[in-house]
Amino acid sequence: DSSTYGGLVWIKCRDEETGCEHVLFDTERGWGKKLSSSSNGGQPAADSGTLTNFNIDGFCLGADTEVNHASDGDYVGWTFKKEKKFMDIQTWTGTDSTQVISHDLGSVPGCILVKAYSQGGKSWQVYHRGLNNGSSPEDYSLELNSNGNIGSASAQPWDNTAPTATGFTVSGASSAVNGSGISYVAYIFAHDAGGFGTNGNQSVIKCGYYTGDGTSDGSKFIDMGFEPAWFLVKCASGSTQEWMMFDSMRGLIKGEAYQIMANENDAEGGATSFNATSTGIEIWNSNNAFNGNSNQYIYIAIAKGTGSNMRTPSSGH
Repeated sequence: DSSTYGGLVWIKCRDEETGCEHVLFDTERGWGKKLSSSSNGGQPAADSGTLTNFNIDGFCLGADTEVNHASDGDYVGWTFKKEKKFMDIQTWTGTDSTQVISHDLGSVPGCILVKAYSQGGKSWQVYHRGLNNGSSPEDYSLELNSNGNIGSASAQPWDNTAPTATGFTVSGASSAVNGSGISYVAYIFAHDAGGFGTNGNQSVIKCGYYTGDGTSDGSKFIDMGFEPAWFLVKCASGSTQEWMMFDSMRGLIKGEAYQIMANENDAEGGATSFNATSTGIEIWNSNNAFNGNSNQYIYIAIAKGTGSNMRTPSSGH
């Protein structure tokens, strides 16, 4: 029910790259107002050919090539519900002065994706608790629309201030997150915050990190405590690599882990990189994108929906 609860819809054409960017829509900015993870562009005028409505059992699409064109083959869509201890969305107007953006996540964020949407030319800025191997990650950033490594320039987007359970800081020195008069949106993800399951102590999302060891035999294992249904991974230091996206709908088992690059328009490609288990991910590739020796990696993983980790219904919704 996206119309009542709100959230994010992220769509990508699986088969084509020409004219098929990643397109992201959210209930805070409204229907038809797209952004792209593979671009530093701003938000164009509302397009009735893309996402036309958020409704009580999902969302509706027009006939735009990027979301629903017969000649362009198959698409994949990921939806993220606004939910405490899972994901929140916030918007604000920049001031050129450091400010704290309040959020309703109900826990300390594990990852924050920020995009200027009223003006183009501003790259996506990413906070992740695993940057710099988890040591003062607020001093660093990544760009979602780039394959670059962590940045530590003097004008840091987070004002060298760690996020809290009630807000996160954006620096007045960074027009990418806080330029005067510019409108911004943030997608804010929790980390291992509990809140789900029969006893309310199960987590459905983790924003973790690991160091690669160069093996390709499945011995490298990322323990998440659940079977992931969606997995985004990025090499944060060492070799320059893309943002790689996987999901269980398209295959998250060895030999069928079809990757999509969040910062590129390319069609999906096959890989023998990962195998999902009931408690995490095995890595079967020593490629620098996934497990280069001594490289640092960050990820977001979301649990596969099962009775053990879903919240007990409290009403008839």
